[in-house]
Amino acid sequence: MWLAGAEYRFVLKPRALVEELIAKPNATERQAWIDRNKSRIDAEFLDAFNARAGEVADNGKSDGAMDLYRRSLAAARLIGNTRMAITAEYNIGLVTRERGDILGAMEIMRKCVANALDAGEKSLAANILNSLGQSLMREGSYALAIENLQRAVTLAEEAGDRERIAQTSFTLGNVHIRLNQLAAFQAVYARPAAD
Repeated sequence: MWLAGAEYRFVLKPRALVEELIAKPNATERQAWIDRNKSRIDAEFLDAFNARAGEVADNGKSDGAMDLYRRSLAAARLIGNTRMAITAEYNIGLVTRERGDILGAMEIMRKCVANALDAGEKSLAANILNSLGQSLMREGSYALAIENLQRAVTLAEEAGDRERIAQTSFTLGNVHIRLNQLAAFQAVYARPAAD
C-alpha cells in the first residue's frame, strides 16, 4: 500500500501539474519549474505526485517510482510541508524494501518515525511503525516486530486513530500467531478500544 496522503486518495485536480513536472527531462529544468510554480504546489499536488509514483511502483517500475518520490520529497521540502516530506520519504523506504534492501528500508522508516514524532504526527508514525513491523515479521525478526508494533498501537491510541489501532493490532496478532503465543494473541484482541 503506497501512502498518498491522509486518506490514500488520488486528487485529479493537480494531475496536469504533476505530469508537467514529470515531463521535465533534467534536474535543472525540474527545479526551475518548481521555483516558477511554488505557489501552485500544495498538499493536493503532493498527494497527486505520490499517487502517480504509486501507480508507477504498482506497475513494477521501481526506478521510476523512486525518482518520482524523490522529486515529491524535494517539492515538499521546498514548500515546507513536513507531513508530505515524511510521506514521500516513507514511500522511498517502501520502494527500497521492494527492491530487496530490507536494512536500508528499515533505516529510512526509523528516520521517518523520528521525523513524524518531531512533527507531532503520531498517527503517521504509527502507520510507519506498522509497516516496519510487517517487514520485520516477514524477515523473521519477531521480537523487533512486536516491539515496533506495540509502539505503533500506543501511538495510534494516543492519536485516537481507531483505524490504525485496528490495522496494527491485526499485524501484532499475526506475529503472536506465528510464534504460537496464543495468550499474547488473545491479549491483543482483549484490549479495550480507544474512545
